[in-house]
Amino acid sequence: MIGFTVLSYDANLQDRQTEIIVYAGLALLFQPFTKVVLGLQIWNIMDVMVATRLVASIYFGKKEAQQKHYVAILARYSAYKA
Repeated sequence: MIGFTVLSYDANLQDRQTEIIVYAGLALLFQPFTKVVLGLQIWNIMDVMVATRLVASIYFGKKEAQQKHYVAILARYSAYKA
């Protein structure tokens, strides 16, 4: 629960409303105040889907950060040329 709560807080700092809702919902799903009864198959599917999404968000987050870095370098270069 702490991991999803931290991710939700980080998404809030970056003003990503959809991710805030998703991470907060996952925090409640995996560590609810009341028991959530789902079948074993559904829990297995949920685990795989969440793990896949988290790995993808790490990969695409790094890619996005690299793109911002390259844009900043190009902006400095173009300002230098001008």
